[in-house]
Amino acid sequence: MIIGIDFDGTIADTNAAKSAWIQRELKIKVDPYCCDRTSCVPIIGELAYNRMSKEVYNRDTTYGLKPVTGVLQAISELRKNHELLVVTARYGEMLESAETWLSRYPETRDVKLVGRPNETVPKSTICRNENVQILVDDDERHLYPILEIGINGLLFKNGAPEELTSNKLLVCRSWEEIVSFVNEKRD
Repeated sequence: MIIGIDFDGTIADTNAAKSAWIQRELKIKVDPYCCDRTSCVPIIGELAYNRMSKEVYNRDTTYGLKPVTGVLQAISELRKNHELLVVTARYGEMLESAETWLSRYPETRDVKLVGRPNETVPKSTICRNENVQILVDDDERHLYPILEIGINGLLFKNGAPEELTSNKLLVCRSWEEIVSFVNEKRD
């Protein structure tokens, strides 16, 4: 099985950096699991989100990101039976920063990274072209289009409360839940 994994907020803890930026710059507390674009824009607005993105997605901030809790162990476990690839909305210089970040860890060093050739190509196109069967992403806007083409979507909301649910997506609150789902799918 080919599993696509989002980079920001799913492998690299970009959401913690976003949450810290929002607290520092806007004096608003937003939990990291709410810092994907779809969840965060209604809270802080499009202009503030775009301003934050420029800072958080830059090279230096990307290099300083920590791995999401449990992701490196999960990747090691999943690689035993599956092909993994990192599917990211990043392109250009931001994609290069993600590639450098991934090269720092033995678990992710040789995982294929697939970014967008430009900002208009959706992740669903990348997943279809790469024959992905499951996509793990922290932003539901990337997952609904893949459901329409028959790809499973797992919504990763690291540390979210149990009350957070989705009508169409399985919400996973930890990497252990993701590994468990994939292993059940395989059996």
